[in-house]
Amino acid sequence: MKTPWHVSVSSDCVRTSPSRFIDITDGDLEEYCIGILSDYPAKDIKLIYSLGQAICSAKNSELKIGLEQDFEYFARAYDGLEMPRHLKSLSEDDIRAREERFLSNMMTVLMKNHYHILTEQEWEAAAAEDFLLTLPVNVKWDSMDDSLLHRTVWKSFPEMRDAYPACLRNRILIFHRGVTCAKMEGKYFAQKVEMLISFLVIQPILRLLLWTLDRLGLRKIERLNANVENSSSLYMRQSSLEGTTDLIQVQGDDHAASICIDRRTFHHIFPDARSVLQLMFKTIQLQEACWKDVVVVYRMANTSGTRHEFDIKSSMADDAIERNIVLKRFSSIPIADMEIVFPEKNVHMPPSVLVNIAVTLLGAILTLIATIRGGLSLTSFWTTLTMLGTRLGQVLQTKRSQKSEIERSMSQLLSQRTVASQNAALSSIINDMFSQLVRQVVFAYFVLVKHHGSTVAQLDERCEHILKQTFDLSIDFTCQEAIQVLKKWGIVTEDPTGRLLPLEIEECKIKLTDVLVASSAQQRSTIQETLKGLGLQFGSTVKESTSYSVRAIDDIRKSSVQAIHGIVGSRSKKPAESESTPWGHMADQTTKDQSQKNSIKSFFLRRRRKH
Repeated sequence: MKTPWHVSVSSDCVRTSPSRFIDITDGDLEEYCIGILSDYPAKDIKLIYSLGQAICSAKNSELKIGLEQDFEYFARAYDGLEMPRHLKSLSEDDIRAREERFLSNMMTVLMKNHYHILTEQEWEAAAAEDFLLTLPVNVKWDSMDDSLLHRTVWKSFPEMRDAYPACLRNRILIFHRGVTCAKMEGKYFAQKVEMLISFLVIQPILRLLLWTLDRLGLRKIERLNANVENSSSLYMRQSSLEGTTDLIQVQGDDHAASICIDRRTFHHIFPDARSVLQLMFKTIQLQEACWKDVVVVYRMANTSGTRHEFDIKSSMADDAIERNIVLKRFSSIPIADMEIVFPEKNVHMPPSVLVNIAVTLLGAILTLIATIRGGLSLTSFWTTLTMLGTRLGQVLQTKRSQKSEIERSMSQLLSQRTVASQNAALSSIINDMFSQLVRQVVFAYFVLVKHHGSTVAQLDERCEHILKQTFDLSIDFTCQEAIQVLKKWGIVTEDPTGRLLPLEIEECKIKLTDVLVASSAQQRSTIQETLKGLGLQFGSTVKESTSYSVRAIDDIRKSSVQAIHGIVGSRSKKPAESESTPWGHMADQTTKDQSQKNSIKSFFLRRRRKH
């Protein structure tokens, strides 16, 4: 039995179970299966792979159509695009129902795709450290609407809600998948100077200030404490994980391919001023764990009252714009720099700028005192004051330049790590779900054909070994999920001793053909009802409609018809290649479907008699 996926984060390392996502292309996996089953024609292996893809596409088309249909309104609201007629007529209750349905289905798809929601411990680890960012950065919480993820959305996922950080619970969804390691190397002289100033100047001053506030009975003023914390150094953030060296214990044994990554950030390498001085002119190596894939969902807060005069005014009403939903996908995000994925951030001044401003202000005060006492002439006072003002201007300009530089670096980093957003992100996530299911099921079947009579445990071990040896991919293969689907399709059975018995290739093609035709016919009626609710005709083409649903139907039609015609070996032009061919060639009438299945079965029976 598979142990549940888990991640354990301490101040020293990050340890996770191996990913369950098969991160290889369908072409590579198909070529490997052809190689191990060299006794069978390559075209038969490719055909079974195509049939598996078509069946998965047909069976999950309803979920795909529902997601794209529900997201259309909110994506257009974010982009400020004009709503089509069928969206303009939506009532408030309809919009709310679409919103809740989209968020619930989105979370379901992400979990099927082996994503995991960010936990409280992971968020604490992210907030306690910094890796790529070189200035103190805080999230602007008021830039996100805090009413998007209400209790209605979480009612289907109570355990997930309890594990999710309270500060994020109503504002943003953050899912991640896979872990990798990021490394940097350099002298980082400027950062070391900032840390020295923080250790030797800023921290003593802050301790004195907090001690004074405590004596005056003002330490309980949370807002004042927050301002004091925000003014502290980037590298001196205090962590609730400090001193925690033991990993969280989980039930069951860890997987053999579990990953453990040591965390070597500035905070770990330089615990005090002495360590900074010892390594001041030496090259250091930094290392941090990264999430391979991150998906975020949030709503931008209402900004209609803060528009800039140069902003292009949308023709859409403000109440429609307020219903926006943002979906983005990122890659290789360091755990210590999770602030990157949030829409807006505040960049604070580094310690050196604070010290320069303090010294300049102190000089101005001393100059004023000396002038009042008569130690300086009025001309000397104005000269000194001008010099101090110039110096203060230089300091502030340096501060602005540094802030602009870090914001530019953050924008560049965000651009590099953004995989997709909005409709492109949704499409890529759905396609990943389809591909993952096909890879699991078809790969497990072909391994079973090669190693006939394997048990579930043996099949699981063989699949993981093949992926590691052939593709250098260490994953926790979810064999149980694949076996359930194979049994449901009727191409694998299990005897009383637990041995898995697959159908032969020829019989498998016939069986998968039946499954494909039945799935396509069943989905046709469901899709037709969905489109009727939108006032669209089932036979409409993509050119005639802007609905995402029609495009999904066209995809199913093409994959299904191509798979069927591949079986019968038709040399004529496939109906799927013709834009005018209705989808009804596959499932217009029950009698036509039955006739088509009978002709395919007859074809294989004739071939079998010849042999």
